[in-house]
Amino acid sequence: MIGSAFIAIRSLKCNALSTLITSFSIALACGLMMAVHAFKKQAHDAFIMKDLGYDAVVGAKGSQLQLVLNSIYHLDQSPGNIPWAIYESLKQNKMVSNAIPMAVGDNYFGYRIVGTTSEIFTHDENGMPISKGKIFDESKNQALVGSIVAEKTGLKVGDKIKPYHGLNFNPEEMHDNEFEIVGILENTNTPNDRVIWIPINSFYHLGGHVLRGSGEDFEANSKKEIPDEHKEVSAVLVEFRSPLMAHRIAAQINQGDQATVAYPVATVMLDLFDKVGWVHKVLEMISWLIMLVAAATVLVSIYNTLNDRRREFAILRSLGAPRSNLINIILSQALILAILGVLGSFVIYGIILSIAGQIIRAQTGVLLEVFNYSHILWLGPSIMILMSLLVAIIPSLKAYKTDVAENLKPTS
Repeated sequence: MIGSAFIAIRSLKCNALSTLITSFSIALACGLMMAVHAFKKQAHDAFIMKDLGYDAVVGAKGSQLQLVLNSIYHLDQSPGNIPWAIYESLKQNKMVSNAIPMAVGDNYFGYRIVGTTSEIFTHDENGMPISKGKIFDESKNQALVGSIVAEKTGLKVGDKIKPYHGLNFNPEEMHDNEFEIVGILENTNTPNDRVIWIPINSFYHLGGHVLRGSGEDFEANSKKEIPDEHKEVSAVLVEFRSPLMAHRIAAQINQGDQATVAYPVATVMLDLFDKVGWVHKVLEMISWLIMLVAAATVLVSIYNTLNDRRREFAILRSLGAPRSNLINIILSQALILAILGVLGSFVIYGIILSIAGQIIRAQTGVLLEVFNYSHILWLGPSIMILMSLLVAIIPSLKAYKTDVAENLKPTS
């Protein structure tokens, strides 16, 4: 077997260009397949399995998915606002362990600004730890900055910013209100890293904000306290004391005409993944087809050299080598090609997932782990090696049937 491997290596060296192209095609196919599977699994875990710290989201009547994407993942437009009274009723409900209000509608160079209370940073183990600085004072124009915002904009403690109206950056929509950065949040690899957090009362006082909590238009005056009946929130993040209580409250609110409860949050996101699951299935199918094409290149690469090697095989047979050795040589050649390609596939996998990870992190705050273990990291290469050996059976059988007398005839 060692002799067969030596002969196979020598043959691959003699056909270096073909060896390089074939190995690269295997690397590209296997690396792409592993990246597709890893991306699917990590995205699923990040958006569905990850503990978000909240059981439900309460917001305006409408789509639960839009409500979750807007308030938890900071990706979508707000479906509307609900009166402050709904937040107060949840806060005081004995079946609710915690309720945190959120108000959205402004940005800083495209990064969303969210008005909330300081409790979002300190409640239980689900709070957001601060890397530098301190929590904002709810009575002042102060702000806490997510790690990605700080990284991309260069904002640091002590800097001052002016928000822009709307969720999309428009340089002509700058507010006059100025906020001082008092803290930078630790990196959490969640959508929260892409957000600038300010006191909700300061959010209400931003110029041009009209409150309709009472049903009538009310524009805040920076020098006067805002009556609670005029306040409204985009969403309320809620933790319940038990699942039974959660279902009861969700049913009560959803039967009304003022608000919607998205509960459980993970189930809402699972529905989204189910709806777009066909995209992942198509990508997986394509990646497997590319693997088949790569295996075919192994067959073509080896098969094309057989005619040039018939005399070599005939000489080996005349020297006493059994026919099985010829099969071993061909299979060894396929195995070496596959191993070289599989080793290169981990490089391709790392490159693809790194690039995709940077794009996903920039857009959502969620980080994809290149070195996160997945069964596909051993299953994919194993299947690729097996496929290469299987297709090599065809040329190995042809080598097995090599006619010694015919191929030892003088060529001139």
